[in-house]
Amino acid sequence: MADHGSSLRVKGYIIDRELFERGFPAGGNGPCRCSSTCCEGGVYADVTERDRILAHRGLITPHNDKCAFLDRLGRCSLQVAATAAGMHMWALKPLYCVLYPVGVAGRVVLYDDVLHGEQECCSARQS
Repeated sequence: MADHGSSLRVKGYIIDRELFERGFPAGGNGPCRCSSTCCEGGVYADVTERDRILAHRGLITPHNDKCAFLDRLGRCSLQVAATAAGMHMWALKPLYCVLYPVGVAGRVVLYDDVLHGEQECCSARQS
């Protein structure tokens, strides 16, 4: 992460310049073509998100065949369940899942490179 002196600041958050400089490879293989690999080991969720998910477990359970958040096709069961119930597709999905591979560390919004190079959908272009 670079010096944030001239970085964009929004509502108390610093937007890391790397988000504007790198981007994802051409060909549409970025986060919108996600293979859900990042979800296999679990996800970050705060207590409010956990409680919302548990309150809707009756909607979610029919859609999760692999683990708590993935169906047998590798799709997010939270997103599938919300859509099937007529809710917004991200209504039950934890914020970090919606943002990934963008993350928040402290008050800095940045590229999360935990799976960089392992999965094409999570790998930004090299700067």
